Amino acid sequence: MRRTAFVVAVPEVHIVLRVSPAALMRGLEDKLRGSQPDTQKLHKMAVQMCTGLLLHQAHFKFRRSAFTSSEPKVTLLAPPFIGSHSTDNVVLDFSVNSITPLYHSAVLQECGRIEARAKALIMMVKRWAKYRGLCITSKGHMSPYAWSVLTVHFLQVGLEEGPLLPPMQGTVTAQGCTLRSGSDDFKFGACSKNVSQLFRGFVHFYSKVSWSDKIIKDPFEPKKNVCAGVSAEAIVHLCAELVRADDVMSRGTSLAELLEPWAPPDETCSTSSTSRNGTDSSDNSGDQATDDVSGWRSTELRNASERKPLRLKPRTIPCRTTTNLLQSTSSLRPGGGVPTSKLCVVA
Repeated sequence: MRRTAFVVAVPEVHIVLRVSPAALMRGLEDKLRGSQPDTQKLHKMAVQMCTGLLLHQAHFKFRRSAFTSSEPKVTLLAPPFIGSHSTDNVVLDFSVNSITPLYHSAVLQECGRIEARAKALIMMVKRWAKYRGLCITSKGHMSPYAWSVLTVHFLQVGLEEGPLLPPMQGTVTAQGCTLRSGSDDFKFGACSKNVSQLFRGFVHFYSKVSWSDKIIKDPFEPKKNVCAGVSAEAIVHLCAELVRADDVMSRGTSLAELLEPWAPPDETCSTSSTSRNGTDSSDNSGDQATDDVSGWRSTELRNASERKPLRLKPRTIPCRTTTNLLQSTSSLRPGGGVPTSKLCVVA
């Protein structure tokens, strides 16, 4: 709940409505008018309908939509809880039948069960990626889930002392998603590094990677590359941030400097100067949120409580065309030369 613009940009709370396809078809019968839409369109229509109810009957506020993604969703501001002393809005993503948040939760739970430092490192990497503007999928970056899988991969193959995590395989059932070790006789390494030292190793490991033709497999969908769809611009930004992080840690400076919120070079106001509710106090005059592809805009960071009433139907933000650099089926390998048999063991 740190009060910065990045809380709004990448929410930590995900609300997933689980509905059977048959129930969705019945509920949207009037809108379908006899047509048979694909699953993505059906979920999009359901999200739109639910969002309308949340906006106009439950006093939620609309921030942005992501309807062109494989899992349509909206980002909303929930009003403060009744009876709570806090006046802060809660930022959340809302979707229908999305599976990725469940994958993500399963990864965190299983890694925390096996090794506490693994879960702590995942949270550290996610926070760093979030505050340095590296996990905003609408701008061509990797998702927070992808960053978690990258962290697991590093803990499996990137430590000289031996792995902290075994190979893992995910399963999906009617009861939910689970992640389990793929081998009962796996031998763990003797790594005694703390989370800070592990994070520095993570940065060094991925700074040696050629991102143009390598993949990291999703433990739940082995044929899926969690890094797919990353744009060339995002790769440039990622490489620059890896260099920056390595430099900051080599100088022994504070965690605050490492996690200083990033802003595009053309911004005149820094996102680190934010007011309550994770918004920028420098511009509260607008009445619509923007999602310009060139970066954060001050109008996107204003105080949501001062907005004018929003429209009934969430707007659809067109996605820019990105260059998919990471579609090759080869395994990811660091520059040091790890044997192929040890790569991509997260799947």
